[in-house]
Amino acid sequence: MVFTRKNIIILSTFGIIVGLFTRHIVRILPSVSLIVFLCLALSRKDFLTQLKAFFSFKNIHLWIAMFFVLHLPYFFTTDAINMKHYLKVLQLRTPLVGLGLSFFFAPTFSRKHYHYLIYTFFICSFVTAFGSLSNYVINFDEVSTLLNQGKPLPVVVNHVRYSLMLCFAIFCGIFLYYHKISFSGKKWENYLQLGAVLFLILFIHISGVRSGLLSFYSTVGLGTIYFMIRQKKYILGIGIIATLLFTPLIAYKTLPSVQQKVETTLVDLNSLENEYNANFQSLHNRIVSYKVGWRVFKENPILGTGVGNFKRACLTVYARQFSFIHLNKRLHPHNQFLYVAGSMGIVGLLLFCILFYAPLWKFKLYKHSLILIFYFIMTISFLSEATLSTQLGTTFCMVFVSMFSEMSRKEEE
Repeated sequence: MVFTRKNIIILSTFGIIVGLFTRHIVRILPSVSLIVFLCLALSRKDFLTQLKAFFSFKNIHLWIAMFFVLHLPYFFTTDAINMKHYLKVLQLRTPLVGLGLSFFFAPTFSRKHYHYLIYTFFICSFVTAFGSLSNYVINFDEVSTLLNQGKPLPVVVNHVRYSLMLCFAIFCGIFLYYHKISFSGKKWENYLQLGAVLFLILFIHISGVRSGLLSFYSTVGLGTIYFMIRQKKYILGIGIIATLLFTPLIAYKTLPSVQQKVETTLVDLNSLENEYNANFQSLHNRIVSYKVGWRVFKENPILGTGVGNFKRACLTVYARQFSFIHLNKRLHPHNQFLYVAGSMGIVGLLLFCILFYAPLWKFKLYKHSLILIFYFIMTISFLSEATLSTQLGTTFCMVFVSMFSEMSRKEEE
């Protein structure tokens, strides 16, 4: 392969996708890939002409980048003691701008290239899940002990973000199978894709991560209802819904990890009356984090504390009203909307929702089923996690928002 500018850009896009799964092995891969992608994408001869086009409300990437811009004025309101945290937040949010700029200024990719990026994500999901399951089988006693202690199944990256990635990978596999997308062009490869999809469905049940399971069942359930009404295939739809209802029961009866997660959740729910139990129960601890975030928001409802001051504001509420929570258990609010509301106020929350969701309608992204599924999964994750508070979550979110947006934009041209 000749290392032309376009070919290096193509390699960097694959590096970003692979880097989502290799952060603990080659931590710099996604960052280096993004930097290479951005620098080469911007080094085009008609840069100034295209720059004018970027700063247009007809460009979806600008909408997402504007959420990053909203962070900048808070530089002037951030306390000196919190400045380091403010700069860290800006660093975590750089994919909001970097990926949008990169995809916008990059040479025109073929539809096949975007499909291969989705395929790469799907393959990485399968390979890493297979590796995690193999580790579980090989070290069954040790891993089972961890699960019995309420700890997650060891996986390649943060287990919550990973479960969301696997959930989306399942629908990517269905997309590839339905559209008969493959490297070989042979039917057997599509059957392998279907087998990999079934394996990933099994794995997210074995891993037992609540966020991933909630996203999966919510997406399949809502999609089934939509399909049943639109296609008027009520018997098939009822059959799928019945399967959805029985699958968790079967998983509970057959998978120890699922049994452990259900029992842990029930213990969490039964201990809600005693807030001190939040030190020992993860679900209860999350609920306390919601209360903390809500109280921070009520004290700063219009413009928030500022993204740099938010962490310390949460710790102040913990010290004042939840001092019984151990220091290492004091979480930031595990809800993206509450996180934005507390740090940027109701103004920032409204702007965030407009900038993130309005493109679905303004640019008619809702017509693309995979894009719609991705947005739905991200929304479910926003309810139980501050997904964009980590670089992995932000990169995962933005690489697909930017990629799907560019796919849609070039289809319209």
